[in-house]
Amino acid sequence: MAGPNQDFPYLGRHTNPSPQQNLSTPDGTKDPGATFTARVLSSVRDSTLSTYITGLRSFGRFCRTNKVPLKQWPPTNRHVAHWLISIERYSTAKTYLNGVRFFARAALGREDEENKPNNLNDQQIKTALRAVKLHSPPPRQARALPMEGVRAILDKADSTWTQADPTSRTYRAWDAVRFATCTLLGYTAALRVPSEALTLTTGHVKITRTCAYITLDMRKNKKEKTVVARPCICDLDRASCCVHRLEFILDGPPPQCKGPKSSGGCTENTRLFPYSAASFNTRLRKELRATGWSKAESQQFSSHSLRRGSTHDLVTGGGLGEQAPLTQVLRHMGTTSRSFLGYVNQRSAETLEFRQMIEGVYRTSSSRVHPAREP
Repeated sequence: MAGPNQDFPYLGRHTNPSPQQNLSTPDGTKDPGATFTARVLSSVRDSTLSTYITGLRSFGRFCRTNKVPLKQWPPTNRHVAHWLISIERYSTAKTYLNGVRFFARAALGREDEENKPNNLNDQQIKTALRAVKLHSPPPRQARALPMEGVRAILDKADSTWTQADPTSRTYRAWDAVRFATCTLLGYTAALRVPSEALTLTTGHVKITRTCAYITLDMRKNKKEKTVVARPCICDLDRASCCVHRLEFILDGPPPQCKGPKSSGGCTENTRLFPYSAASFNTRLRKELRATGWSKAESQQFSSHSLRRGSTHDLVTGGGLGEQAPLTQVLRHMGTTSRSFLGYVNQRSAETLEFRQMIEGVYRTSSSRVHPAREP
């Protein structure tokens, strides 16, 4: 696929353009087209760009299969509209269309009044999206994991650790506690597990006597660092307090732990939770089955179930308790809406009151039966 000014670099695997990358022309001057393209490609996260590339590949396969001539880039609105109709899900169609739009803009080499990108947003494309939406199946969403489910995983890990002989505890027993801590942190801090929890190192966490501070290098759609603070709730329920559990994990496995990975401590850049997103989901479902959920039910949960579960618990007050105000729920989720942040930053009373909210959820959940064991 060639653009009007340059050959578009179609890479199978993306890496962000490095500042040291040579973007000069043969005569030694900087190529403005290459500089613009590099700036556009580096303006999104790697995971987002990977999704956009998947959308671009989907469009390419459609053109090859249907023998659609693609002699220029950006493509025509008519070709893109025909491609969108072939996609089953509305959410997928929207995301893939954003990817094609993104690369259409990147391939231009510059952006000004004389060379505006084709935004691929005419009436044909809007009509195609509406048609896909009408026939799209319901969205596949991870089921919210309530506090009872998180507590069951914590209790199982604590039981594994306490029942082991203190003189011969294995690394596997310590890792069970570490995984349970990751689950609790994802629930308590409303983290996106793959991009926020699993990337944490010891340098990202600071523990004080009353609070845990987690520094996130980047949140979704927010490139600057974010500090998430959660208070100690040991007086309410020590088992569900992420402060002391994180402190336990930061100390590393005890020296008596037997296992090939037993290091006896953590360095500055040690990953706290060295799991992949796929292995985390697999293990989460396995732990839920071990605590009473059926296999069919456990398959409905994934890493996002933790963030969704805590938000659902706060919104509903645990199902029966006092509901949290909307501003508090948005604070808990760490929303990046500029209008919302502008609203709360002008009101000091809108700081997150996490302990008060979780207390209502805990009292409600403590009086209920585990969902997997309800008659």
